[in-house]
Amino acid sequence: MPAMNNINIPAILELPVQERIRLVELIWDSVAAASEAVEISPELRSLQTFRRGNMPRPALGT
Repeated sequence: MPAMNNINIPAILELPVQERIRLVELIWDSVAAASEAVEISPELRSLQTFRRGNMPRPALGT
């Protein structure tokens, strides 16, 4: 697995928006798959549920 300092962030930021969104989805799915290894806040779990179309969008920061 590459270290963060080996990832070309400027190149990622130059990707079209749809490709950046897909990248974020892939990263989030990998985090969710390993959710037992990390603590995911209820707010982030709500966002994941929203993203999959299962509930209204949660209010963050309230």
